[in-house]
Amino acid sequence: LESIFLGSEDIREQLPEDAKRFDTIDGDFREQMGGAKETKNPIDACTAEGREEAFIKCQTNLDLCQKSLSEYLEVKKKKFPRFYFVSPADLVDILSKGRNPPLIQEHFSKFTDNTAKIDWVLDEETGAQTSVARGMFSGEGEYISYSEDYKCEGQVEEWLT
Repeated sequence: LESIFLGSEDIREQLPEDAKRFDTIDGDFREQMGGAKETKNPIDACTAEGREEAFIKCQTNLDLCQKSLSEYLEVKKKKFPRFYFVSPADLVDILSKGRNPPLIQEHFSKFTDNTAKIDWVLDEETGAQTSVARGMFSGEGEYISYSEDYKCEGQVEEWLT
């Protein structure tokens, strides 16, 4: 869950209570591990007063975060049913990179039929891919241009629709 709640700004915005909860869990865990690191005897490190209770509390809160994340993913799947064909880890990756559409290109083949690559408009100054799509390539290399450029902005499940 660390990469989800600490590494994905989009998911942190969508699940603010759980992001705060995870921050607390992360801090508590690091505090416990810092204390264990200072103890030379592993048995003393594991049986330090309050450590078991702290870990039980962390696990209980992690379960709440996991439940909220599962519910959040289910909502996204209902909005874009093709997400049901994507693993939870891939779906989290897609949602966390949704603000930068070229980064989710690697997942397109998992929820579309034969879309191998998107032709993104390049930024004139930097040459970087933008969030504007102008066509697509099939798995066989066939190119299909869109009738007009399509700006991929907003929540990923919306611009994919």
